[in-house]
Amino acid sequence: MKHKLKEDGYIYLCTSPGVCMQRIDTRQRDGEERISMEYLQNLHEKHHNWLSKEKNVLWLDGNQDFVNDPTVFQTFVTQVKEFFKEEEDAGMEVGWRGC
Repeated sequence: MKHKLKEDGYIYLCTSPGVCMQRIDTRQRDGEERISMEYLQNLHEKHHNWLSKEKNVLWLDGNQDFVNDPTVFQTFVTQVKEFFKEEEDAGMEVGWRGC
C-alpha cells in the first residue's frame, strides 16, 4: 500500500556556509573533510530559495551557538513549540526570515 504524506510545515535551521564549514572543521568526522565551501554555498542557496517560497516555515538562526548556550537552545525550543501550536490552530506562517 502506498501512503501519500503531505507536510504541514518546515523547521529550517538556517546556518551560513561559513559557520557550517567551521563546525565541520571542529567535528573532524570521517568523510566530512571532502565537503567544500562551494558545495555548502550551493546547498544554502538552494534551501533558501526553496523554503522562502513555502508557507509555514519556521526559520531558526543556526549561526547562534545553540549547543553551548542554554538561552539560545531554550529560545529555539519555545519557537518550535509555538510553531506547532500555531500550525495546529491556524496553519499560519511563523518564523524568522533571515540568514
